[in-house]
Amino acid sequence: MKLITKATLGLAAAGTAYVLVQKARHAGTSATHTAAEIHGFVSQGFEAVRAAFTENFAKRREVGAACCVYHKGERVIDLWGGIRNKETGEPW
Repeated sequence: MKLITKATLGLAAAGTAYVLVQKARHAGTSATHTAAEIHGFVSQGFEAVRAAFTENFAKRREVGAACCVYHKGERVIDLWGGIRNKETGEPW
């Protein structure tokens, strides 16, 4: 087998192993990650925003966030959750 072919196969195997390790690592940590309590409200018709906001905590490791949206001068979304400061643990 040529040297270049062996090197290519070696790199491909190493890349595959890296991806598998990263997936296993993230699967293990997300199972222990607890989602933050979400506060606030969404008006009827904006429920998908609450779902996406909550998903950021549950699946994307968000630690703290807030979202406030006005539509035609009316507040239709006002959500917050998690912490403001990792060091102090101050809630949002």
